[in-house]
Amino acid sequence: GKTVSFVEGAVTSTFVESATRRFSISAHIIEGNSGGPVFDDQGRVLGVAYLGGRNAQEARETDRHGVVPI
Repeated sequence: GKTVSFVEGAVTSTFVESATRRFSISAHIIEGNSGGPVFDDQGRVLGVAYLGGRNAQEARETDRHGVVPI
């Protein structure tokens, strides 16, 4: 019953974890969004969300919002 929301952000860094290239974004990722798509400004899927905060407060307090590129 919830509506879809879009949050604008930018890639802030790239790194390698578990032998896989990943990147951090400035938009907050909240638990439950893992596995969801991350889009570019053209509406193309850039990757999959995998790391963020357990809730909105924790998401605001961390800069670790990770995406696995596809």
